[in-house]
Amino acid sequence: MTSTPDRMAILEKRIRDLEAKLESQRENERLIRESRARLDMIMDTVPVGIGIFSPKGRVIMVNSEFRRIIGMAPDEDISGINVTDMYADKEERQRFLKLMEKGRTRFFETRFKRKSGEVFWGSVCSAARKAESGEIRFITTITDITRLKGVEKEKQALQAQLLQSDKLVSIGQLAAGIAHEINNPVGYVKSNLGTLKTYASDIHLWLDTSDRFIQSMAGKKTGTEDSRDRSEAAGLCQKRRDMDIAFLASDSRELIDDCMEGVEKIGKIVADLKGFAHPGKTREEPCDINDGIRSTLNILANEIKYQADVDLDLDDLPMIQGLPQQLNQVFMNILINAVQAIQERKKAQNGPWKGRIRVITRFETGNIRVAISDTGTGIEPANLEKIFDPFFTTKAVGKGTGLGMNIAYGIITKHKGTIRVESTPGKGSCFTIILPAKES
Repeated sequence: MTSTPDRMAILEKRIRDLEAKLESQRENERLIRESRARLDMIMDTVPVGIGIFSPKGRVIMVNSEFRRIIGMAPDEDISGINVTDMYADKEERQRFLKLMEKGRTRFFETRFKRKSGEVFWGSVCSAARKAESGEIRFITTITDITRLKGVEKEKQALQAQLLQSDKLVSIGQLAAGIAHEINNPVGYVKSNLGTLKTYASDIHLWLDTSDRFIQSMAGKKTGTEDSRDRSEAAGLCQKRRDMDIAFLASDSRELIDDCMEGVEKIGKIVADLKGFAHPGKTREEPCDINDGIRSTLNILANEIKYQADVDLDLDDLPMIQGLPQQLNQVFMNILINAVQAIQERKKAQNGPWKGRIRVITRFETGNIRVAISDTGTGIEPANLEKIFDPFFTTKAVGKGTGLGMNIAYGIITKHKGTIRVESTPGKGSCFTIILPAKES
């Protein structure tokens, strides 16, 4: 049996242990409060909206920046708020939840609504985590990127202006050649129409004479024709033979066919030029790469035909999603460079010499490959790495802006493709474009 002093000693020891535990617990609580205060300070200091939400959109916790972004007062109650109501487009909320099925999403950009109803652009990063209760929580950050979107829009507008300026420069360089290509069919259409006018005048004269004879004969009884009538009929037959009415009818058809062909050629040139000069759409649409190449070559026909023969080796390609006017601008810039390089080499040749331009398209392993090669002067090795730099040019003043290849590089990059060049000085160059064939 334990004596009273021993029991007192045991009790005192237990009391001391309890006091030590209480002191340790108080210290832990103090450390937790300090940690929470530091966390709250950090949360309220970072310039990013931070929140914790349930998958159904219930708001569990947000920092002061989140409140500022959505237009809430610092002490405003958040218990009745649902994140779904913050989306300007409810379908975007469903798209976010679809992305979160993988456990996280980064830089999800969409439009949200502030408490006042004002719409703004936000960029969201979120990760799913399991709380101690076992429930899933979305730890989320949001950044207001409205101003950035405005700058991006201005940048896109400036890029569009630059692209259009480059097109106008190209059209200016090609104006004389295009006018020649149009004047040729206009010339023979005009000549054909003059001939047809003469034919029509002769035919109308014969028809008028025939009509008068028919009318005079209509009032006479059969068998009462006199020698004068027979003579007039013979004269008409002779006049028909002299005029060669059968030839006029046959030749008229050919002249009309030639006119139609000329008008169609003019229409094709104008349509291709209009399509090239048009600023184009900003949204992707189905593109036929081969048609784009043919259309570009049609615009350049006069520039090329006196300088080079063109070999076309076009594969059957799928339609892809892209911006056709911009892709045609790439082909235009490369082909203009090819013609100018051939012109330069031609100057150094003794006697008549004609270059060659070869265009190949292939559909390979889910990609479209376009190769445009020429037998021009080629590019010096020291210039190859600078060929896609803005404002870099080796041409004489007035021959180029130094933006053509840089613009081509930007357009192909925007289409998730690549462009490269291989060249041998004195022999020629080859530009190869690879575009992912996202079939339309």
